Amino acid sequence: MLDSPGFRRWFRSPWVMFAVAVGLRLLVAYFLIPIRYTGENDHFSFGHEMGRVARSIALGEGFSSPLHEPTGPTAWVTPVWPYLLAFVFRMFGIYSQASLWCMLILNAVFSAATCWPLIRIGRKYFGDAVGIAAGWSWVFFPYAIFVSANWIWDTTLTALLLMYLLVLTLQLEEKPTPGGWYGYAALWGLAILTNPIVLSVLPFWTAWVYLRLRHKTSWRLFPAASAAALLLVILAPWCIRNAVVFHRWIPLRSNFWLEVRVRNSLLPGEAFQGQLHPSESPQEMARFARLGELAYMDDARREVLTFVQTHPGTFLWLTFKRVLHAWTGIWDLSPGFLLGNIGEALNIPFTMVVSWWAFRGLCLAFRRKAACAWPLLLALFSVPLLYYLTETSLRYRHPLDPMLVLLAVVWLFRGKASEVAQPA
Repeated sequence: MLDSPGFRRWFRSPWVMFAVAVGLRLLVAYFLIPIRYTGENDHFSFGHEMGRVARSIALGEGFSSPLHEPTGPTAWVTPVWPYLLAFVFRMFGIYSQASLWCMLILNAVFSAATCWPLIRIGRKYFGDAVGIAAGWSWVFFPYAIFVSANWIWDTTLTALLLMYLLVLTLQLEEKPTPGGWYGYAALWGLAILTNPIVLSVLPFWTAWVYLRLRHKTSWRLFPAASAAALLLVILAPWCIRNAVVFHRWIPLRSNFWLEVRVRNSLLPGEAFQGQLHPSESPQEMARFARLGELAYMDDARREVLTFVQTHPGTFLWLTFKRVLHAWTGIWDLSPGFLLGNIGEALNIPFTMVVSWWAFRGLCLAFRRKAACAWPLLLALFSVPLLYYLTETSLRYRHPLDPMLVLLAVVWLFRGKASEVAQPA
């Protein structure tokens, strides 16, 4: 039966992988709902700051109030996910069970759809076996399942968009058509307005494309320059809105310095210091409401710079711990910490194995001169850079997880991978 043509077609079908992935993610979500989405703290776990802004939009109060109290206009988050969530709230009710299930289904669909670019890149650059194995590995990848079911956030959509940006980057390097450039710019605009962290890899991938194209006769400057202008046009309304509302240049988000502050202090304990964040501290929430968003962020910036100047060694040590945590899962190996954080303890061996296999797979991709090797390396280098200053949690690393899964499969299936599918 397993060798029958029908089973082989079923096993190789991206649609089957997609369907199984959606079902598995929704099954886990069903069991997590009573634990994760309890309605406590006025349903804050339903979308956190995204959910609060979406509620304000749905109530007709505009893009505002990212926390527990009405605090006026905000640039805490970028607009795509809050407006999507606000649309769901309008359709099915604010913080309703129907809205919760709608968002969990969207999460599952976005996560499951990531199979397709994985299969495409794996097949093209490393052979059919790698592509199919990468797709099925993503279907059952524990982090993909958990992130999809556990957070109403842009995480699964960001991972999907980043993978399709990788696909288009590799396509442009081969066929730089005007339509390809304009589609590339439009997808970058959507991705940046979903999660600005993807902007960190934009200059690296576009520089790589330019270096690959500059000596080809198919290279034309005008479509690329027009695509850059199109990207600026897509981003301009949000940037102009922020400038008009806040009377200050805030390109995308306002909360960077707060995120640095709550994760860089002399307080003992975990990476995230909740007593410094207005979402968890009533005192900080009152201060945020009193000062307003920008003045509060200005204070956070001053506190961060003072901390770095007065405690540079501590700041460097915490940054090193975040780099280590991103790739190994290790934050604190003391028995007390591990016993009190069983999830963190269990995460360490799995993260280390995935990272090690992915690193070996990346080295193999370079040895076999796969054209995708450099873009993968550039993404793994650039995307986490800002998180090294703030937090390197499972959720924040997730946009890179599809690439790590692909590279890990490249290593595990090295005997079946094509020697040179697409030369670098």
